[in-house]
Amino acid sequence: MQWLELKIDTTPTGLTPVSDLVESMGITGLVIEDEGDFHDFLEHNHQYWDYVDDELMEAKRGVCRIIFYVSADEEGMDTVAKVRV
Repeated sequence: MQWLELKIDTTPTGLTPVSDLVESMGITGLVIEDEGDFHDFLEHNHQYWDYVDDELMEAKRGVCRIIFYVSADEEGMDTVAKVRV
């Protein structure tokens, strides 16, 4: 089966309402990328590294994103249409 990866960018305060909306459409298994969680992880895990690449820091700057997958068929395309509205 083929899958489509969908990403919705939002603000930190929008993560919960948008993820709740997506889940209300029957989509589960969400991946949440939150810039705050990334910085918190870095802050509390210094023992694992001594350097964080500037490109990684830039890539995560301002990122609050919800990622999920739908099947690449008619049903999945219907879900994409609902999410876009």
